[in-house]
Amino acid sequence: MNFQIKKTDIFYIFLYLNVFCKGIGLNNSSKIYLLLICLGLLAVFLKMFSDKFTKKEIGIIAFMLLIGVGTFIFTKSPTFLLTSITLSGMKNINIDKTFKGMFKIRFITYIVMVGFSLLGVIPNKSVYMYRDNGFDIRYALGYGHPNTTQINLFIIIALYIYIRYEKLNVFDYLVLVASNIFIYSYTLSRTGFVCIFILIILAIYSKVGKKEKILLLKMPKIIFMFMLIFSILTAILYGKLDIINELNSIFNGRIAYSHYYWNQYGLSLLGNNLREDDNAIFDNGYLYIIIQFGVLCFGIIAWLLLKIFRNIRLENDTKKAIIVIPFLIYIFTESFAPNIFMNIILLFAAPLIFNDEENKVNDNEGDELRKKNEYYNFNANL
Repeated sequence: MNFQIKKTDIFYIFLYLNVFCKGIGLNNSSKIYLLLICLGLLAVFLKMFSDKFTKKEIGIIAFMLLIGVGTFIFTKSPTFLLTSITLSGMKNINIDKTFKGMFKIRFITYIVMVGFSLLGVIPNKSVYMYRDNGFDIRYALGYGHPNTTQINLFIIIALYIYIRYEKLNVFDYLVLVASNIFIYSYTLSRTGFVCIFILIILAIYSKVGKKEKILLLKMPKIIFMFMLIFSILTAILYGKLDIINELNSIFNGRIAYSHYYWNQYGLSLLGNNLREDDNAIFDNGYLYIIIQFGVLCFGIIAWLLLKIFRNIRLENDTKKAIIVIPFLIYIFTESFAPNIFMNIILLFAAPLIFNDEENKVNDNEGDELRKKNEYYNFNANL
């Protein structure tokens, strides 16, 4: 019996190990991620010898990895480096297959974590929070924080809707709504609870008619630009306008925290080390990318997102639109934006980077590329 590991298999191992680590709530400060970085770089290196790349693709990979390494050095966080490695190795990797694998791993780990915590096998951390003129007790169900528990459910439901979009029925929607309500009864994570409902409502809304679909296709870019501008302006103007102070109360102090980080650290090319700063909680993903990982990192992520938005419009891809929109809203209140294993919409950019799907509209352009022999095969050129 022949057992042979393909070069692509190493990359899948790297990919799904990261998904597993996130599925069990492993923090990015864990040294396990250093091993995953080494495995990821090895996987990308091996893929370079099995796939063909254009000079443009090689340039993009080199730039992303360079910025990823730079942010790792300056921030001491592996988050964006892991994102860069993942995107660099996504050439010829099927997104639908990847999402199915991610769903299975996340679903199993989530059931185990929540089930074991309720049975008392692993700790069920509780958090007391003062809001609405009283104290609420919230449970993390095996994870580090109740918000993390709700975020993980949100990702699982997003993956499920994407995989089963064409076959979704009333029973699916009822199960998803019930799951959201059940987990919320423990976590009391309002943003996650609302974003899951937005995701479910958009899935239903997208099947109504033509005009509704056109609106959905335009929304991602509008939401992204609004959230980004709103995040920056409120951070700058906090304490200067009464309306901003009132909004800060509505968002549980998030604007005040953003104001602190904006003034304390400001802009930099490759980010700042915020690991030892416990003066505030950084719960705005848009500013978190800019301040924690730097302007260059933000530039790459913004470029990737804008490519995704454009492709959604060109392909009339409502399925992707309904997944992307709630993520863009959720990112406003959480810091998982630069992490591709949490912010899974970044994976939609992979085929746009490598196969230039934007150019598939014109087959002649693809023929011209082949004629010019612009593809570089590392194996053949050694």
